[in-house]
Amino acid sequence: SSVTTGIKRPTAQIAALRADGSEVARWGLIDVLPVSWQGPSLDPANPGVANEVLEITHHGFTD
Repeated sequence: SSVTTGIKRPTAQIAALRADGSEVARWGLIDVLPVSWQGPSLDPANPGVANEVLEITHHGFTD
């Protein structure tokens, strides 16, 4: 956590999954904070996959 801002930075887990839901890899991150997020642009005339992008910062990896 940051004394000056009061923002708490938790640990987090990111998992890469196969199409069947089984886990390929997992990363544990320390002091995670979101930096930016981009949401999908939805167009009813052009159906397709909706992609989101989440950029994060962290202070290292857990064991």
